[in-house]
Amino acid sequence: MTVALKQSGGYYVEYLRASSNALTGAGSYVSVELQNPTFNASGGCTAGLAAYQSINGTVTQVLSSSVNCHDGMQVRTAVTSATGGLIFVNGYPYAFSFSSH
Repeated sequence: MTVALKQSGGYYVEYLRASSNALTGAGSYVSVELQNPTFNASGGCTAGLAAYQSINGTVTQVLSSSVNCHDGMQVRTAVTSATGGLIFVNGYPYAFSFSSH
């Protein structure tokens, strides 16, 4: 996803391997979130990067990191195996693992 960041705040979410009922809270999915981008007085920006797995409504965080951000930044996710993936933030990789269930 390409993120348009004009001001601080907000959450940007990608859902992967989502069941048809994932958004009801009862389903299963893997999600990647760019959380609360915050610009400082000098124009720099940081945000949280997190990945979650939900299995039948039970959510587990599988990655948490801080990343630099900017308007037009790229967040791309690749599921690389039955139990893992990579998130690329402006080309920099972050690996995560999840359950195969």
